[in-house]
Amino acid sequence: MDPAAEPQLPGRLVFVLPDDRQRISGGNLYNARLLEAARERRPVAAIDAARWREEIAAGEIGTYVVDTVLLRDFAVALSSKPAGQRWLLLVHHLPSLEPGLAEDAPARHDEARVLAACDGFVVASRFTAALLRARGLGAVPIVTVPPALAVGAAAERRAWPSAPRALMVANLIARKAVAPWLEHLARRVLPTDRWGLDLLGRDDLEPDHAAACHQIVAATPLLRDRVCFVGAVSPEAMSTYYQRAALLVSASAMETFGMALQEARAHGLPILVRAGGHAAAHVEPGVTGLVCDRLDELADAFVQQLREPTALRSWFDVAQARAAAAVARCGGWTEAAQSLLAQLAAADYSSHRPAIE
Repeated sequence: MDPAAEPQLPGRLVFVLPDDRQRISGGNLYNARLLEAARERRPVAAIDAARWREEIAAGEIGTYVVDTVLLRDFAVALSSKPAGQRWLLLVHHLPSLEPGLAEDAPARHDEARVLAACDGFVVASRFTAALLRARGLGAVPIVTVPPALAVGAAAERRAWPSAPRALMVANLIARKAVAPWLEHLARRVLPTDRWGLDLLGRDDLEPDHAAACHQIVAATPLLRDRVCFVGAVSPEAMSTYYQRAALLVSASAMETFGMALQEARAHGLPILVRAGGHAAAHVEPGVTGLVCDRLDELADAFVQQLREPTALRSWFDVAQARAAAAVARCGGWTEAAQSLLAQLAAADYSSHRPAIE
């Protein structure tokens, strides 16, 4: 579509993003790719929280899309919101979705204030949109923009590998549940197993959880021989790991979208996933993988499929055959940005008066 023919968003469009937005994470990658594509169609600013406070004080006019990482800054700013600014929360993850978070945690209070007071939301999945509506927040616009593919898909179908390796793409944080899943795996691995696991993800976000992951593997000789901690991998290098894998496994307790799961489908990989949020939407159970409710079930399924891979090979063949269709369904970031801008411009904000304490 010609940008001139699109509905026009009045005023400036500004993304308020965390200071570490250059670091590797699904949210940062989504933000960067969407911004890059949106800037091909109109000017879009990207600022940090400090600059946002300056623009609040100056009464700048515009639509501000604020990453949930900055929830505390958003909550603090509510009492000084200028009349000329419209604030939308860019929801990658919410504190209330964090397993084990105390009911009286300050982050829950910040979340409740922001959700009640913001002018709308930008979300990456139908799951998050439905979650917000179920909480009674459907009176404000909910702009849904699923991510396009972050990495290129496989160029051609692959045969089943002779030495299957599995892949886990997860930062080493409690929500991703890598440590407890490795504990279950440590109790199941046998000397006769012939599989490997590449574990991709940052280890600097929650050092205690990362240390626990490394300790479990170091203390289990049969895991030491099979599990490789690769660390953070750039988006450009991800295809190498998808291409050599036979399976992707996710132990995460909550995925509001699951970009790695989408990428795995585009590369024709079967998926073993723990149910949580939008994760199960990436799997056709018994055809392209399995959805497990508990971590011990996920560990059982993992070792069983890699020891006796008859079903896994069938899932692999189906996933390979469907990879091209998966790529086509995702679309590109240009289409995602076009959808974002059109939805923002067409949204009706008139029925909501934010509640500010």
